[in-house]
Formats: sequence, structure tokens, C-alpha cells
Amino acid sequence: MTEKQGFLPESGKKVGRPPKIDKAKHCVMVRFNSEEYADFLDMFETSGVKEKATFLKRHLFGSEFKVKTYDENTFNSYQELKNIKAEIRKIGVNYNQFIAILRSNFTEQRAATTAKNSVKLLSDILLYNERALSITLQLVRRWLPK
Repeated sequence: MTEKQGFLPESGKKVGRPPKIDKAKHCVMVRFNSEEYADFLDMFETSGVKEKATFLKRHLFGSEFKVKTYDENTFNSYQELKNIKAEIRKIGVNYNQFIAILRSNFTEQRAATTAKNSVKLLSDILLYNERALSITLQLVRRWLPK
């Protein structure tokens, strides 16, 4: 076999992507005026399909596709929860480093008096947890079926 058929001549091994069984050989062009193109783009964006050609083929031949909607309030809540999680992680890492330093560098009595300062870190974690819980409860009320 030759290189064109997907084989290396000296080793006989296949290379490249396997050929498609039924290649799309025919091209059809569609022209839209400005108004139609704006409508087409709206439909395309709400469909969630990545390519316009795929969207047209599915729409033309009646294949099903999902329509994705975007709720900005939910997205903002998600971003806020993500930021809260990051803050809690930062505070937790700082707390762990603080305790490790106390254990290794101070006596037990001195570490106990200094550890009282760590209460601020723990109270920050509690505040962030309460905030995350309230956001989560708002999302549950809005999106879970009643």
C-alpha cells in the first residue's frame, strides 16, 4: 500500500486519522440579509452547538439539540460560592501554618496563650461558611421543585 492510503511504506503501520465512511462531499451555500442573519445568530447562540454548519444541519433535518439558557443571578451566586471556597481554603492554610509554627517554636504554655489569636481565623471561616450556606439556600429555594 502507498502513503496516500494511510500506511508507512517501510514499516507497514497505519498513520493518521482513519478515513470517514461517508464523507460530506457536497457544499450548499445560504445567504441571509441582515435581519435574517441576526435571527439566525440568536437561534445559533441559544442552541449551544459549537459550529454553525452543525446547527443548520440539525435544524434542517429535525434532529434534536439542547437549548442552553443563561441565568445571570445563578451564575453570580456560583461565582460568589467559588470565591468563598477559595477564601476558606486560604484561611485554613494560614491556620494550619500558624499551628505548626506554634508547636515547633514555642513551649506549651506560650503556644496556648498565642493560640488565642487564632480565634480570629476560625471566626472568619465561620462567617464565610454562614454566607455560603445562605447563598446555597437561596439557590435551593429558587431551583429545586416544590
